[in-house]
Amino acid sequence: MRMVLFTVLTVSTLAVPPVSGQEVGAGARAGAVGNNLGNSSTAIAYVSPEKAFAESAAGKAARTEFEKLQAEKSRAIDKRNEALRAQQAAYETSATIMTEAARSQRQKELQKFQIDVERFIEVAQAELTGARRELEGAFLAKLRPAVEQVAKVKGLQLVLNADTGAVVWGQPSLDITPDVVKELSAAAVK
Repeated sequence: MRMVLFTVLTVSTLAVPPVSGQEVGAGARAGAVGNNLGNSSTAIAYVSPEKAFAESAAGKAARTEFEKLQAEKSRAIDKRNEALRAQQAAYETSATIMTEAARSQRQKELQKFQIDVERFIEVAQAELTGARRELEGAFLAKLRPAVEQVAKVKGLQLVLNADTGAVVWGQPSLDITPDVVKELSAAAVK
């Protein structure tokens, strides 16, 4: 399940207070931020929300719930499609002995049923999309505090989302995903 998540999870305030009497304009703020980012004491890490979703109990439970709903919708769609095929087959076998009016009426009924099946599929897909969004939102509600807790414990100032392309490369030691998964498990027990 592809998740669209947040790019930056935690950002500390990177600003230098103005020298007394000096107004801080946009240029001064940009210089202060640039100076702080160059500071070797800035603690940065990254996390993969998708990996956390795949490895955590909360993510696995959400995926299982979604797959169950998806299978249920798939069975219902298959049942409707089978009924449509059966009606089409019955029409084809009896069309030659029907009157023109009966044949025309039966074709209209088949078209209506086909439209109903298509609408049913669209509604099922919309329900699945809604369910996916709800499950992702619920997971994000659990993920954010876990990331914040890990960032706080590790003294991090910035945590990047590895799944959005914001991190092109990073030392594996900067990946806090395993710690976030542990925090998610600990939070679930509380």
